[in-house]
Amino acid sequence: MPRASRADEVEQLFDEDYGAEPLAVSGRPPERPSAGAGVWVAALVVAILLAVLSFVLVFRGQGLLGGGGELPTADEVKTRVDRVFTDMKSLKTSFSIRRLSLYRVGSDTGSIRYNFANGEYSGRFVYDRAEGFRQEVTLNVRDREVEQVKIAQTESETRNLLGTSAPIVERRPPLGPPDGQLRPKLGMLEEALGAVARIIVDGADLEVVGRRSQEGRELYHVRATVTPDELSRADRIDVYLDSQNFLPAIVQRSISRTDARVLGPGNVLTDDAISTAFGTNERVVTETLELDNTVLNDLILPGDLTLSSPGGAEPQSRDAQFDRVTRAQVGERLPFRPLFPRTLPDGFEEQAIAVFAGEHKGWGPGGRYPAPDGVMHASYFDGKTTLVVTLRNIPSGPFNIEGSPLQSVGLPITVRPFERDAKRFFYGVSPEAIPHAYGFLGNIFAVVSGYAPADDLVSLLASLGEAPDAVPAPPGASPSPGATTTPTASATP
Repeated sequence: MPRASRADEVEQLFDEDYGAEPLAVSGRPPERPSAGAGVWVAALVVAILLAVLSFVLVFRGQGLLGGGGELPTADEVKTRVDRVFTDMKSLKTSFSIRRLSLYRVGSDTGSIRYNFANGEYSGRFVYDRAEGFRQEVTLNVRDREVEQVKIAQTESETRNLLGTSAPIVERRPPLGPPDGQLRPKLGMLEEALGAVARIIVDGADLEVVGRRSQEGRELYHVRATVTPDELSRADRIDVYLDSQNFLPAIVQRSISRTDARVLGPGNVLTDDAISTAFGTNERVVTETLELDNTVLNDLILPGDLTLSSPGGAEPQSRDAQFDRVTRAQVGERLPFRPLFPRTLPDGFEEQAIAVFAGEHKGWGPGGRYPAPDGVMHASYFDGKTTLVVTLRNIPSGPFNIEGSPLQSVGLPITVRPFERDAKRFFYGVSPEAIPHAYGFLGNIFAVVSGYAPADDLVSLLASLGEAPDAVPAPPGASPSPGATTTPTASATP
């Protein structure tokens, strides 16, 4: 019989009962000893049994017996998952992401055609926390290659290669929207893997279901229920953790038919599209992530982070004109007092600050928003998620915000208002846009973007204040801004 494909094996994992398998004991019964030696033999057997029992109890309690030890508790899982991402220095892995979403598949008479389907991203990822990452990925939708992208990102430049064309080298790149695409520290894995790691660490009802062996690895199966939204894209998440390092190896998100509306804009994701995707099922898988050939915290060679030009084509060089600066320097480079988070969510640290050094012009959709007199970016990272704060000082004062500043040709961005600390903010997201919160703080238009819950983004936005020379609160010193306040309005306008 031919061996099942890896995809089939993964599906079987989620179809079976994952309880711990009982230990099998076999062997013939011992022969009956002679009457004269009975007392001594009995004593020896009792001693051996006591020694074995003590060994099992001690080492099971320490989790050192492969396959036979006790399962870790939910709190132990949270601690270990948080630690593996916090301490991660490098990662090499092949990945596959099968995601139910809206995809651009063509155009008709000037309009873009979308398909609500299961697309598959497959590729290779190399990450060095100190240097940057390299990612090669191909997207296939309905058995047709839709996109092929290679990205190499370091602190000084972003190198982007689409298909077989010459790479575009962007020097002094922006850190995030609305000045450029967000390049999270973990690339595509930040949305698929980092967001799930945060759910595990923060989950209130995390359940350790059992263990399973696959391809020579012991995996712990954990499960969490989540609030269905545009970020979670699920109401339940099943994760298989490598028992050696607690890095997720397989992640499956699933959702019920009644919650399917969070998977796309309401005016694009039709009832017919949902019915086609669900068929007769009341629950479907919205995403399956698989990591393979994974190497954690190994040495990354310089050549692993570069992309060569195909066929000797000359790279096209661009300069985004964002200069990296320190906290002490930023005040000298801006005509306004910059704003920084008064507190950071647990575990986040400031990674970089950049100011725009070019000519200020109109910006936003169609360039219709007035030119600022200064622009600043600041990025923050906790090992799982990258958050970017963008500030624009508008000398003429606040203007009427019409939709999201990230809106472009394509899917409409769903926008919701939030009230926080007597201020009005907005949150926007779509399958083609990074989640982002935005609004005015005085004359400063601020945007916070990243793969984090809406409440976290809005809370970070509301916490911004004047403190250009201060350092952020150390990890764990202050509670997450989202822990003390909640939005009072969250209805779609």
